[in-house]
Amino acid sequence: MLKYKIGALFCAILLNCNSGSDVTTSGTEPLTDVLTLELSFGDKDLPDEYLLANPRGIAVNDEGDVFVTDEDRVKVFGDDGKEKAIIGRNGRGQESFGELAHR
Repeated sequence: MLKYKIGALFCAILLNCNSGSDVTTSGTEPLTDVLTLELSFGDKDLPDEYLLANPRGIAVNDEGDVFVTDEDRVKVFGDDGKEKAIIGRNGRGQESFGELAHR
């Protein structure tokens, strides 16, 4: 019974709506400069090894370099968003983060 009451109410609302109703809008100006892009990483020629696949953490040093942990490595970008270095690699031994990631 409740279904029929809800259905009837919905139909009544639809039947009372028409496309000729007057709607007034205010004459306010649209917002500008709401969002500003501050920094982007890389450009169209970014080397594949600098693409972010699964970033987990981010830090910035005093010089503005951005450090992103991604794929068992630390990818370093300059304050201009350009790639600078990759620290570490997946695996075992010197300069690798494999053993740390699996503890």
